[in-house]
Amino acid sequence: MIFYRLKSKYNEIHQECLKRGLKVRYYGAAWNNVPPELMKDYQPTMEAKELRNWEIMMFKREGLANKTFSI
Repeated sequence: MIFYRLKSKYNEIHQECLKRGLKVRYYGAAWNNVPPELMKDYQPTMEAKELRNWEIMMFKREGLANKTFSI
């Protein structure tokens, strides 16, 4: 499931690079051997959406919304 999202994002980034005139190699075939049951799109549950909204609200409440963090 996550692999579908990763592949989709990879394709979006690859297309954007090409649009910007960058010479990039396409490695989309790397996804060919991923089992089909892992290639389904992720559909968040209502609970997951509510949790994410709560996290965003808490982040803003703590004044962290415009901060930059490094790992």
